[in-house]
Amino acid sequence: MRFREMLMLLILALGLAFVLSARAQQATHENNPALRSSQKANQVLPPALPRAQDWPPAMQKVYMDESHCLTVPEIRTNKDNPISCYCRDAIADARYVHFTYLLPGKDANLYGTFLALQLYAGEQCSRDTAEWSGPEVVTTFPPDGVIKRIKPSGEHGAGRWVPYTVQLVYRDAQGRVTRTEEYSTREFRPVFLEKH
Repeated sequence: MRFREMLMLLILALGLAFVLSARAQQATHENNPALRSSQKANQVLPPALPRAQDWPPAMQKVYMDESHCLTVPEIRTNKDNPISCYCRDAIADARYVHFTYLLPGKDANLYGTFLALQLYAGEQCSRDTAEWSGPEVVTTFPPDGVIKRIKPSGEHGAGRWVPYTVQLVYRDAQGRVTRTEEYSTREFRPVFLEKH
């Protein structure tokens, strides 16, 4: 399991524990008249957080969008770390914890998690990780017919090495193209994933 996945599981577990604790506390107060009557008028129970199964789709959209970051086969050297999807995802994870839990004051106990995510983002990005500023990434693959003609390689013909081009489009604050960069790379596509 990757570090990011482990951290997301930890965050989900902490959130679930918080929700369960809040609901148990709320149920105790609702079911016990003595506690209900002795409760101070201004005491407010913590609000119930969204269900754990509702969290991943928002972040999943971030993880699935590869239009502004480089994936593994597109990373040439360490100089590409700041525009890699690993960097973007690490920044997104840290920002999610910061803006969802710390700023609104929902759970100050996640400050250590936030710091760990910031350190991880720094490692992945090899730069300051305050905000994501990657270029637009345009990938061009050959047509499916050409890909199917590439001879499978690997153990027992497990897959094909598919060549494709990557174009990085850098823009200024007004959205004008300031420069572009283009190069070729390849990715391994397992044969069993192909549509028949």
